[in-house]
Amino acid sequence: MDIQELTSRIKSAIIILSTGNPYNIGDINFNYSEGFLSVTGWSLSGDLKYISHNSACKELCEIKILFKKMTDASKELSDFITGKNIAFILKFDYGMGAIEICSECNGVIEWNIKTS
Repeated sequence: MDIQELTSRIKSAIIILSTGNPYNIGDINFNYSEGFLSVTGWSLSGDLKYISHNSACKELCEIKILFKKMTDASKELSDFITGKNIAFILKFDYGMGAIEICSECNGVIEWNIKTS
């Protein structure tokens, strides 16, 4: 996705998020409700049993880096998130749904599954 397409998608996302609906940009899902923005990505692991605290933290960091690149590329997104609580979430997609592995809000990581 080039920068022009990214900024266009971000503008669309802000409009849709403002109505309370989720929006995907690439591999990231955004959801906004009552001052709280969730930024969700999915683990690349093929099996839940191979996810460790270390690998999950690395993937959560990659979600945060990608989000930072998006805010750097779009003043509109940067303005939109001002004053909002942001949670970064890592999920595992098992084909018929997804399991939340962990989330980070305000620098605190919460674990929702037991990892190796």
